[in-house]
Amino acid sequence: MDILELLREAASNCPAEDFLAQRGTLLEMSYAANDAVVTPRKPGRLSYPLRLAIAARISGQCKVDTLRQIYLERLAGLPEADEWSAVADTSAQPPMDTFTAAIVAYSDLVTLHPAKATRKDIVILQKSGLEDADIVQLAELVACINYLTRLVPGLRALETAS
Repeated sequence: MDILELLREAASNCPAEDFLAQRGTLLEMSYAANDAVVTPRKPGRLSYPLRLAIAARISGQCKVDTLRQIYLERLAGLPEADEWSAVADTSAQPPMDTFTAAIVAYSDLVTLHPAKATRKDIVILQKSGLEDADIVQLAELVACINYLTRLVPGLRALETAS
């Protein structure tokens, strides 16, 4: 299953289905946004495996296991999977280099306690070696995955409410 299939499945039986049929691009645009942040043409210093690990981590923290599983399966298909699977694990804080630790800390903060994020957190990312473009891409990744972790259960909630 991929992200688009998950979104379509979640929306398939909800009373908003007529609305979503008229606005069918919502699902396609959500899918395209996911692809743009997880597999951008110019990934900068945020590698594809790192992005998948962060996406799986966020999905796990938000308890959207179907979404998390999609990212974990994609990660498992890569040669670097062993190196990054610990980052995807929300139950432990694995040993990491400064660069990765700063990315994980930022992702965790914005996912779990967004109101506590400040300019200081951006400075920490800069001091860890991220360029401004990388920080923007990280913020986009975290925002998009958090959006998806709300969209999927939201669509499912509409289904159960009917």
